[in-house]
Amino acid sequence: MSAASSRRQHRRRRSLFDIGPHEVPSWWQALAVIIGAILMSWVVSESAVSHRQPSAMADTLRIDINHATQAELEALFGIGPVYAQAIIAARPFRSVDELTRIRGISPRLVERLRDRIKAAHGQRAADLR
Repeated sequence: MSAASSRRQHRRRRSLFDIGPHEVPSWWQALAVIIGAILMSWVVSESAVSHRQPSAMADTLRIDINHATQAELEALFGIGPVYAQAIIAARPFRSVDELTRIRGISPRLVERLRDRIKAAHGQRAADLR
């Protein structure tokens, strides 16, 4: 080995991967523990929120196509003002699948909307006025 190459080796900067665990400053270790605790609490709270919602509560979050206003229907994916008016005019629906009887609403669109809508039994919204 030449003298120049040995001098280059001595001048080489050490990276984080060259440092052993006993050489890491204590404030870095404390920072790592704090960041780990924050990340773990975030992960645990996010998973708890996703499991907190029972299916009965999820059912109340669905839009009832038999009682929804035009604005609520228009907020659904693929439903514009024309389809919203057609849904209101064709009420009541016994099931969500009956939406396909409206011209232009395909079974594929109904499948996309299935987890966001429901067809509750009862009077039509127009009959309640």
